[in-house]
Amino acid sequence: MKFKKLFIVPIVLLLITVVTSILAFQNSNQLEKGYLYFSERVVSPTYDGEYFAIFGNLKETDYTITIESLDDYIHITTKDSSEKIMKDIAVTIKETDTLYDSSIVTNNLTTTTIVIDELDDYIFTVSLDAGKTYELSMTKTDQNTDDASMDMVLAQLPEYLLNMKSLNESIAFSSFVFSILSLGTIVAILFIKKD
Repeated sequence: MKFKKLFIVPIVLLLITVVTSILAFQNSNQLEKGYLYFSERVVSPTYDGEYFAIFGNLKETDYTITIESLDDYIHITTKDSSEKIMKDIAVTIKETDTLYDSSIVTNNLTTTTIVIDELDDYIFTVSLDAGKTYELSMTKTDQNTDDASMDMVLAQLPEYLLNMKSLNESIAFSSFVFSILSLGTIVAILFIKKD
């Protein structure tokens, strides 16, 4: 009869697993709010601070990339290995109902050509304020030869949320494993005790 009380241990561990899984899911949802998609056109950041640009939909023919911060927009050019322009895009990120301000770009952009496969850092970052509304646009210029458009996302992943998500996922996994092990041990003890 005393051994049957031990079933409380795996039940408690399973409850811990459920609670920490829910918390990890909530942290994931909070992290998702740190992504601002250009496809939405008008966005309101949830978090203050620097957002870094993530590129997508680049083809194998896009070999190098050049980024230049101009007075009116951010100029992005990709070229193939023979220096032919593939994508030539003007990007603007500005507060709604205001003119583009190049000071929104916070890192040192350079016109240096970067091999895309060797890229090991973010190409540019922008400083955005929570609660304000921003217009995001990407426009192909006349020099663009690739029909496919480039995808771009601005992202900010607060470190405390990443840490909480990792911690909750670890606790959920560990407590689930220990609940299975403790349940197996209790059943084995009861089985041996019967014999």
